Amino acid sequence: MGEAKRREAGLREQLLKKVDQWVFPASQWEADTVAELKVLPVVTAQRASAQEIAYMRMPVSECHANCRWYEANDPTGTFKAVVGWLVDPDGNYVLHSVISDGQGGYGCITPATADNRPFFEFVPDPKISWQDGKDGYRRAIRGGQVIGAGVRSDPDKTIAEALEVKRKLLAGIHPMKAIER
Repeated sequence: MGEAKRREAGLREQLLKKVDQWVFPASQWEADTVAELKVLPVVTAQRASAQEIAYMRMPVSECHANCRWYEANDPTGTFKAVVGWLVDPDGNYVLHSVISDGQGGYGCITPATADNRPFFEFVPDPKISWQDGKDGYRRAIRGGQVIGAGVRSDPDKTIAEALEVKRKLLAGIHPMKAIER
């Protein structure tokens, strides 16, 4: 298998995992959380350039660990990891961490698979806390509920779209084509 085919297979596998994270039953907790998030302040986060992210060698899809590492290793002591929600183009809220410079600037230092917008809306959420699990993984908690990939403004629509992307991926359509709208 050539390098391009290996990359495509890896991307397909990664996207299948992401799609499955958005297919879960709707709940009152999710609806209440979305209602709360809609009234919280929204800030604009700037994604670091591809060159900056490559230089930092931050792992893909590890935003929480990346931001904690950056805060711990910032020689100036000014940058802080901030957990909250990336507002996706469909109005869903994706659990995400960015860094804050303490003066109102927010930056994303994590490489993205598909969403490469240079700026995006971000909702810092002080109600999110972290809990270390017995399995060694940290989990984000809000209102006593473990948070998965995020919360959906319209669960039925999001599930239908996720299942359609999954169908395309499993049918062999190129991953980047499968996620196009």
